[in-house]
Amino acid sequence: MTAERVRALLYGGRQAGGRQVTVAVARAEDGPRLTIGDADTSTDYRLADVRIDARPGSGPVLMHLAGGETLEVLDGNEFEAALEAAGFQSSDRTVRWLEGRWPYALVALVSVVFGSWAFVQFGVPALADRIVTLLPANADTKLGTSTLAFLDKSVFGPSALSDSRQDELRREFREIARATPSGSVYRLVFRSGGRLGPNAFALPSGVVVLTDELEKVAANDDELRAVFSHEIGHVVHRHAMRAAVRGSAIAALMLALFGDASSASPLIAGAPVAIVTAAYSRDFEREADTFSFQWMIDHHVSPTRLGDLLARLEAKHPAGSTDFLSSHPGLEERIRDGRTFQRMQPKR
Repeated sequence: MTAERVRALLYGGRQAGGRQVTVAVARAEDGPRLTIGDADTSTDYRLADVRIDARPGSGPVLMHLAGGETLEVLDGNEFEAALEAAGFQSSDRTVRWLEGRWPYALVALVSVVFGSWAFVQFGVPALADRIVTLLPANADTKLGTSTLAFLDKSVFGPSALSDSRQDELRREFREIARATPSGSVYRLVFRSGGRLGPNAFALPSGVVVLTDELEKVAANDDELRAVFSHEIGHVVHRHAMRAAVRGSAIAALMLALFGDASSASPLIAGAPVAIVTAAYSRDFEREADTFSFQWMIDHHVSPTRLGDLLARLEAKHPAGSTDFLSSHPGLEERIRDGRTFQRMQPKR
């Protein structure tokens, strides 16, 4: 059985352009054969010896012959029908069949979107947490050092707190750090917050930054102890490093989906900003709050002190005007959790 001849262009040899030929496909004992001919010559090839490129859309079919020549079949649809009639199936036949049926394409698109969401929602946290357990401690130190250096150049100014006040707060901070079952070396530093305003955050290296603006909002040192213990809780659970690894995993996903490294670089370069703005997950914040509440109970400080400070901060700075209030859970929930945690503790 021989199909109708299909017009094609044959490239190769000494000709600059393509030579007009016709092609046909026929069954044979050793498998389908391709016949290429013009008015003067005719040549047969085993299709198994011909490399056929995947065809984009409804365009022509490109084939590479054993002698180094390239054949461009102009009517791709007619030629593929000839291939099928001869019992030959191209490698991309299934893909092309799916491309021509939009419901399948829609299902594929939904599957990619859902799969990507599931990976970001569940796969990335699990993968990041596993990777963090394998990272050496000096990785936390390097990330913390580079982040603080970046912020000192771009955001922060020198602290205006007196030396005596800084020493007083460092003593209280060391009291909390000594009670922490962790190998981290904790250090409290002070900065003028600049556009970050009232803020406190923990770096992976164990450095906790307190801005002058937040120190002024605190009504007493118990509220600052609540902040210190909360931030140390972030260090104990390596939240900053876990968040940075998660961001890198999401960047890798974007690179895999879109094949563009430029889409991933802003996420990687933005790691210091992500750490500063406490862009932690809801679970991260709850872990840090629980750590803080437990320390306060153990040291006879009311777990409500953190909520008191946050409520006063929100009153002075409307929601959204300070990054310290942007973390999750919300303010009301955190206040409620502190009160609930206090009620659940056994009477001493």
